[in-house]
Amino acid sequence: MTMRQLQGLLLDNQKELHALQSRFTVGQFLVPLLSRKGIRTNSTRLFKLLSKSKPYFRGLSWGGTYYVGNAFDHTSLSLSLWPEVQGANLLVLQKLFQNSVRPCYIDVGANGGMYAANIGRFTAGKGQAIVFEANPEMAQLAAATAALNHLNNVQIFAAKVSDVNGIIQLNTVPGQSGSSSVLSEHLTKEFGHDSGKVKTVEVQCFKLDDVLSNMPAVVNADRVVLKVDVEGHERSVFSGAAEFISRFKPHLFFEWNRDCVVSATDSLATLTGFLNTLCQYDFSAYRDAGGEIAFPPPVDVSPVNIIGAPRG
Repeated sequence: MTMRQLQGLLLDNQKELHALQSRFTVGQFLVPLLSRKGIRTNSTRLFKLLSKSKPYFRGLSWGGTYYVGNAFDHTSLSLSLWPEVQGANLLVLQKLFQNSVRPCYIDVGANGGMYAANIGRFTAGKGQAIVFEANPEMAQLAAATAALNHLNNVQIFAAKVSDVNGIIQLNTVPGQSGSSSVLSEHLTKEFGHDSGKVKTVEVQCFKLDDVLSNMPAVVNADRVVLKVDVEGHERSVFSGAAEFISRFKPHLFFEWNRDCVVSATDSLATLTGFLNTLCQYDFSAYRDAGGEIAFPPPVDVSPVNIIGAPRG
């Protein structure tokens, strides 16, 4: 992929925010309020005040980060209802930038962009966040979230990252954006065989090796952190970033979901073994709700977040 093609996938944050603001609901601050009152996401009181024609709202999540959410999407709602879960992961991410004066954060599989916005705020004035999200609606929310937080150091690309260049099919489940994946087996297992539940969309796909190596934000960084959350497609993302990893030796933060990765005929041992052929890493594991656990993690603990710290 040429840089000109990549520029065509770069979203205009302010434009995306303006487009969604016209569709905000009257209950745009309702979800954080309900959270404090202990009302669950399936509350009929919530949905009586929201409309599928105007599903977007402004929420406040962990660390004072604002975000644009979709009231009918489970991941968006969980940001407001359980911010402490996201906060535990973000604290781990922030620590990876310790003592960095020119940080660069790369987020592959950003969903609605709350992590990217939080790290963008954390690194403001020092570094850049380069963000990739394949689901078109979620990429739009991520761009709007960056604008809502007045961030000019966050770039959002509406594209998939893998080990190939071209067009690829992404499997999505409406209302379950956190399950979007190139793989489909675990979606069928989770949501059944009803073809109406799993939808596919064609998205542009490329390798990180082809687009990051000459980006000034990457080349000039003294610390690069690569976050990957792609529902079982991790091996392909890392394979397409082999030269990048060998050259820049980024710190890694990636989700390990046993159910998803099994469908990709991979394992945590083979994945970390492959990464160690590119750069020698010390790995550690954290529960998704926070707290370090033994590495490799027990077989009955999933999903977990894996941290890779380059040696030396």
